[in-house]
Amino acid sequence: MSTDELKTLLHESIDTIDDVELLEGLRQIIEASKNDDEIVIPDWQKRILDESEEQVARGEFKTHEEVFKSIDKWLRK
Repeated sequence: MSTDELKTLLHESIDTIDDVELLEGLRQIIEASKNDDEIVIPDWQKRILDESEEQVARGEFKTHEEVFKSIDKWLRK
């Protein structure tokens, strides 16, 4: 896919997005790539990351292998 085709596809996709947080995140990524700035993570994403780290610390997670075993079971049903 050419650069122009990709830009057109992105423009069309962005035009359909109504989620302000998602659009703001995309804007920050684009701005950071232009300026080599650090990407700022919104507070709601930080909360999700913090909770994920706490779950891992409590052992509340599945390994890659366990997830694929579950997927195989679901696909067989």
